[in-house]
Amino acid sequence: MTLTAQAALFKSEVVKMLDSGQTAAYISKTLGVSENLIYRWKNQNRDGCPARGKKSK
Repeated sequence: MTLTAQAALFKSEVVKMLDSGQTAAYISKTLGVSENLIYRWKNQNRDGCPARGKKSK
C-alpha cells in the first residue's frame, strides 16, 4: 500500500470515528491531529472529495 493510500485510509477512518459519535476533541487527543483538520477531512468527505487533502473550489 502506498503512502498516499495509507493517508487516505487514515483520514477516512478518522471521519468514521467522528460519524460514530466520538468527539473531535477525543479523536484529536488520541491520534495527535488537530480538531480543525478532522473537521476539514469530514467536510471534504461530505463534498465528494474523499479525504484526499485537496481543496474544493
